[in-house]
Amino acid sequence: LISKATRQHVTVAISGAGGDELFAGYPRYKAINYGRHAGKIPGLPQVARAILQQVPDDFTNPTVGRLKLFFDGLSPDFAQQYMRWAYYFDEKAKQQLLRPAPFAATQSSLRQIRAYVDEKKHTAIFQDFMNLVQYMDTKTYLVDNILEYTDRTSMATALEVRVPFLDYRIVELSQVMPYRHKLRKGVDKAILRETFQDLIPAENLRAPKKGFCPPIALWMQGPLDRYFEEQMTKESLHQEGIFHWEAIQRLRAEHRQGKRDNSMELFGIIMFDVWYRHYIRG
Repeated sequence: LISKATRQHVTVAISGAGGDELFAGYPRYKAINYGRHAGKIPGLPQVARAILQQVPDDFTNPTVGRLKLFFDGLSPDFAQQYMRWAYYFDEKAKQQLLRPAPFAATQSSLRQIRAYVDEKKHTAIFQDFMNLVQYMDTKTYLVDNILEYTDRTSMATALEVRVPFLDYRIVELSQVMPYRHKLRKGVDKAILRETFQDLIPAENLRAPKKGFCPPIALWMQGPLDRYFEEQMTKESLHQEGIFHWEAIQRLRAEHRQGKRDNSMELFGIIMFDVWYRHYIRG
């Protein structure tokens, strides 16, 4: 929709893709920083989890959900913590959702992240550990998600999108720049805000981060939820041998009752099922 609307006015557009990965724009970068300290306080994660479990998610305000995610993800195992904060399903959730064979196939991702961190963290360029975290996002999430969907949606409407932040010189500068210049006193993308303060209105520089997010949480309580009744029946899931039907029902029930915002998890399951039906099952 955004590409289509933009194409009505221009043939070439500029995207800010890469700014978050290179200059610490995502909330999880703050979480990893804070997590280094919070995880050292005896009993804090366990107490916080117990309290937050009693608080229902507010689908119009993500604060409670983010706090739950933060304390759920705290772990001395960085690879496991990273996956919990960067992806929608952690290892425990995947084990509950997937049947044994598909679950076993996903284990390589956790091993690969552990091996990658162990390999890179001792190199000179990544002595600042948070720069390594950003580099991992650049090599995975940015390439496989942000750039992929940007390219597809723009090309579908004959719109050319350019990404100036991904000029190789800016990428190289980001990798060697001390992390304190990116996230400073809780302010993300600090160096960018300072660089462009004479060009961008102050109210825009101070504005909270906003993504182009449709109201999936509300849709999943209504029209999208019907997909599970009509397409992903207990019998069909048993035949395919990928998902546990009971796990999906738990996610749906929690979401419908407002106990937890499982919209992205459920949406991901639907998207996988649509892909599987079209390209694998035929």
